[in-house]
Formats: sequence, C-alpha cells, structure tokens
Amino acid sequence: MNGKTGVVSTVLVVDDEPIVREVVVSYLRREGYATFEAGDGDEARRLLEQGEFGLVVLDLGVADIPVPLQSRLTGLAQHHHTGLVCLTEKQSKTFSLGSLVSLRVHTERKQNSNHSFVCRLRVLKDKRRGPTWSHEELYHGPAGLC
Repeated sequence: MNGKTGVVSTVLVVDDEPIVREVVVSYLRREGYATFEAGDGDEARRLLEQGEFGLVVLDLGVADIPVPLQSRLTGLAQHHHTGLVCLTEKQSKTFSLGSLVSLRVHTERKQNSNHSFVCRLRVLKDKRRGPTWSHEELYHGPAGLC
C-alpha cells in the first residue's frame, strides 16, 4: 500500500544493471510501493504477462532487450492497463525514439562543495504542448536525491 495515496501499487523495474535496479527499487519501497525486478527482457515478459503491475519502469538501453521484445513489453503493458515509463541515456541533440515518446526530458547533475548536487531537468518534447514550448527546473540536494 502506498503511504501517500492509500492505493495498492506494484511496480516492475527492468534494468540490466543491478545497482540501478537496487537504487530505483529502494526509492519505490521507501514510498510504499511493492516492487519486482527483472534483469532482462525475457524475465520482464514472463512477469508482465501476469498483468499484476500498476507501473513498469523499463530501461531501453538494456542490450538484452531487442526492439521486437521492447514492442512486446509495451503491448503487454497496454493490454493490462499498466503505466510504462521508459528510461534511456541519450545526448540532448540525439533524436528521440519516435512517435511513442510523449515526454522527453534531459537531465544534468553537477556536484557542488560539501557533497550536495544541483540537478537540472529540461523538457525537450511534450506532446501536450506546441513544438516551441520548453520548461526547465533546478533542484538542490544531497547525493541520491537528485
């Protein structure tokens, strides 16, 4: 049960890097979400076919997940009315993944003195707004917060 909303939420985190999965899962659990982890596309497909997830966090940079399997995972998420957040590492000038992308945000993180960080989020694409719309936010905080 999510402590903030009182809604039961289960999240599937798909990433081939164990440390990334560990960090994402720890934040989600701290917020009261039940979590499952998958280190590759086949494991994610087996879990997602059960249809028990409210959200899937999918790293599109996972080399073990070919494009057809990524499409299959997207279709399973839609079939089960599961929210899907796709993460990938790209340079800001690199083209996006195409028409499936509704929101594209570029992030930068720089360390200040005394172990704090400044994080910048810049919206590069948002289908709900016109092509010239942009938005930027700055966050200051300790390591792990941004």
